[in-house]
This record gives sequence, C-alpha cells and structure tokens, in this order.
Amino acid sequence: MSKSEYTERNCVSLEQFCFRNGIGRTTAYKEIKEGRLLPRKVGKRTLISIEEEARWFGNAPAFGGLLHD
Repeated sequence: MSKSEYTERNCVSLEQFCFRNGIGRTTAYKEIKEGRLLPRKVGKRTLISIEEEARWFGNAPAFGGLLHD
C-alpha cells in the first residue's frame, strides 16, 4: 500500500496521530488514560479513527487570549 493510500483510510496509527497533531506519545497516552481520546486496538496496533481525532481536537480547550504584536 502506498503512502497516498494511507491518507484515504478512516484511521491512523498512534504515531501518525501524534505527528498530525503535534503532540508526543506521553501526551497521547495521558489523553487516553483520562478518557479524552478513545482509540481502538487491532491486534497489537493502537488506531485512532479520523472521526475520533476530529472529536478530540474539537473538544480541546480553546486558547482564551488574543495574540498581539
């Protein structure tokens, strides 16, 4: 399977999820432990659906301040 085909999948690996969202594995596992991120296990792999990724990001706290130069 080529890399371009992976972009059409409905899930990503935990490593891909972390890369796509700019977080480390420790943070991802903390989110899972706290129940804020709900992955799926397929064999030994931990996968996150694209829908779950969007839900997780949508529920992340918004930054409250305005940035000024």
